[in-house]
Amino acid sequence: PPPRGQPAAVMTPRAARMLLVAALATAAMATEDVHTHIDSKNFDAMVAGDSRVWVLEYYSAMCGSCSAFAPVFEEFIATIDGGVAVGKVSIDTPEGMALAERHGVLDMGVPSVLLFHSRTRPARPIMTGDKLLEAGQLAAKVYTALSAASRASDGTIQKLK
Repeated sequence: PPPRGQPAAVMTPRAARMLLVAALATAAMATEDVHTHIDSKNFDAMVAGDSRVWVLEYYSAMCGSCSAFAPVFEEFIATIDGGVAVGKVSIDTPEGMALAERHGVLDMGVPSVLLFHSRTRPARPIMTGDKLLEAGQLAAKVYTALSAASRASDGTIQKLK
């Protein structure tokens, strides 16, 4: 309680709404950085130069199919048990758009999921914008692509099973 003779502090409805919006924005930013954000500036250093398998989702914030696919991609990530590195590429930025052009994603549509591995260059499309998959189907296609490459490490393949 406030000291005697002092009025109690009252939060106006407008102040309460502003506080709520700020809290929600902070929470959204905290959960947004779960994945590595990849673009033309960091792709060569992070993905192309890495010996691990990478699965990249190309998306746009303005794409309804991308929004519908987002929880499926999250479920896919949970099923792979850390067996691959995962990243997201926003084509809403000039750097993301440049990377999408480089990998032919603009012709495939978004959302698209591509697999990158040092032994399976060039990138392998796993899912393209017009053929959305469920998480289990996505994991199976990644496993199949790695198995077909036959040069992928057994440890990576085992973690995807």
